[in-house]
Amino acid sequence: MNVLNELVHATQERLDNGYYDQRPQNPPQTQPPSLAQNVRNHRPAILAEIKPARPDGTRWDNDPTQQAHAYQKGGAHGISVLTDPDHFNGHLHNLQHAHATGLPTLMKDFLLHEDQLHAAKAHGASAILIIARLPHENHTPLTVHDAVQKAHDLGLETLVEATTPHEMETAIDAQPSLIGINQRDLDTLQHHPDRTQRLLKHHDPPCPVLHLSGIQTPHDVTQALQAGAQGILVGTAAMNAPDPAAFIQRLTEAPA
Repeated sequence: MNVLNELVHATQERLDNGYYDQRPQNPPQTQPPSLAQNVRNHRPAILAEIKPARPDGTRWDNDPTQQAHAYQKGGAHGISVLTDPDHFNGHLHNLQHAHATGLPTLMKDFLLHEDQLHAAKAHGASAILIIARLPHENHTPLTVHDAVQKAHDLGLETLVEATTPHEMETAIDAQPSLIGINQRDLDTLQHHPDRTQRLLKHHDPPCPVLHLSGIQTPHDVTQALQAGAQGILVGTAAMNAPDPAAFIQRLTEAPA
């Protein structure tokens, strides 16, 4: 079983076990800010991730609340929150920690079912990740277009992830709030740093594009911008940083 299949199988088990039916005892009382608007208003837009673990076994003991506030202090324009507890040691309640900073938040999970949209909304997310590959490979009957529309109907924004020209066309046709181009192969977790440049060479989406994965330095941010992205999502390097606030600030200052 490849990595993606393992991730999807575990997600289906969580759905079957009611993980996404959880609701916060103290639900957010304020409307989450717009992630898409924040991305449009900044170049580079920096989306920093709360990622307590990786599928390769790497784990961090960073406190999610402190990490979120460090990102805010550093000038991040949004916070991505992994909610998969099986392979990323994430949790839905981390969305509330991120929401409390006042920054827009992205629920990052493997969307297979509408129940996950309701979970994102209940826990204060601004937006939800939709991976175009999942319906393309019949992991879910929920098409990208339907997932985007159902999310928008709930008041959630959408980030559709694409890795191929076909997925890029599907993403554009679905009219999401944002498109993300993932440099990482979900089968092998290998990194392909030129993917943003290759896809944007032949596609001109009407919404902002984020370069996902592989960011280590301000120079990496500059390269993503030069490839046509409006901003980036950074996870591992932000979790590894001894001073996450200072690290994020350096990325925000990367020249276009």
